[in-house]
Amino acid sequence: MDENYPTGTVEVTLDNKGIPSYIIHENVAWDYIKRTESCVELAKKADAICFGSLGQRSESSRNTILSMLENANDSSNDKCLKIFDINLRQHFYNKEIIHTSLKYANVLKLNDEELPIVAKLLGLEDKSESNNKEKAVNMIESHNTADEHENNKIYILNALADIYSLDLIALTCGKKGSLLLSKGRTSSHPGFKVKIVDTVGAGDAFTAAVTIGLLQGFDLDEINNLANKLASYVCSQEGGTPSLPKELTGLFE
Repeated sequence: MDENYPTGTVEVTLDNKGIPSYIIHENVAWDYIKRTESCVELAKKADAICFGSLGQRSESSRNTILSMLENANDSSNDKCLKIFDINLRQHFYNKEIIHTSLKYANVLKLNDEELPIVAKLLGLEDKSESNNKEKAVNMIESHNTADEHENNKIYILNALADIYSLDLIALTCGKKGSLLLSKGRTSSHPGFKVKIVDTVGAGDAFTAAVTIGLLQGFDLDEINNLANKLASYVCSQEGGTPSLPKELTGLFE
């Protein structure tokens, strides 16, 4: 509870395809998250910490989030998942926030619109290390997607994984499904066709499924399938957090 600042609110506008645009109001309670001892202790024993760039737009909350990640790193629980669900919104991000967050993370989630922005900010567009290019070509050939766009996409993902020692990167591509990259392995999924009602919350649902799948030790292809299944269901419902049917929740038990 915060007696000084209002609850955060977001104005969401959907276009005729159910794709949202956002106005995220500033100077709200989650811009002033305080570092407390209970936060520190929670971080030390957490199985997973999911964080983004938006929550770090204010110095106060950013310092608290980074402190929790530091304590997760310093604890004996070296298997804690630190998932950077990047969520680039409006002007609330910069190179420093992304770079620092990636240094703490071991899992990155982003979408195909965010990937070129991240690549430009971090200067990955101009890199030409032969070993990364060779990895990219090998992966592309194995998926029969040998075109320049896919080549560049895989190259950037490999560069991010190598530079920041990421265990997994999840790239969502809207109606085209998703790509998971983990320690030299890739998993592609074409997505599920559904009638789009509202895409708000689909990315968060995907991240949640990936997190649970990793904690449960599921295979990469299984994680990708479950994440697409959950995200597509959310897209077919109104609102960002629809109630899930038993046939979906049962898949994660």
